[in-house]
Amino acid sequence: MEIQHTHTLPLRRRSAFAQAAVLVLLVAAALLFRLAGRDWDMGLQLNVDDSFVSKSALKRVTWPPGTALDTFFDPSASPLNPRANGDFYPYGTLPIYVVKGASNLMLLVTGDPDYAGINGIQRMGRTMSSLFDTLTMLMVVWMGAHLWGRWQGLMA
Repeated sequence: MEIQHTHTLPLRRRSAFAQAAVLVLLVAAALLFRLAGRDWDMGLQLNVDDSFVSKSALKRVTWPPGTALDTFFDPSASPLNPRANGDFYPYGTLPIYVVKGASNLMLLVTGDPDYAGINGIQRMGRTMSSLFDTLTMLMVVWMGAHLWGRWQGLMA
């Protein structure tokens, strides 16, 4: 005699639920590991790359009031260009703009003056890096799922 279970989910739905649960756990773990201890140096500026980019964002990327719009589009004179005036800046500019913009936004939203200083900019940079790392992980999962299958994407 065969026992029928009328209230069990079909195998396909259980698999989709399990995959969604694994994805949620992966994202939560990624965020936890990347965001935990982001102030590991306690404001001492021990990582030279973090420190250099934070100082450059603080001192070299500005929006002075009254600056003519055409000045912003002149790379040699733009206050938004960390390489203006022949200054050395070996990194790309998009991350520094994103971090500076996010720090200014947090300063406006929270009113916390720490976001206007080097430590606040550095913490914001580390936070943004963590978020983009997690988005990269999700992109790898998505590509793996589309190329080889959902479970293989999660394993990637």
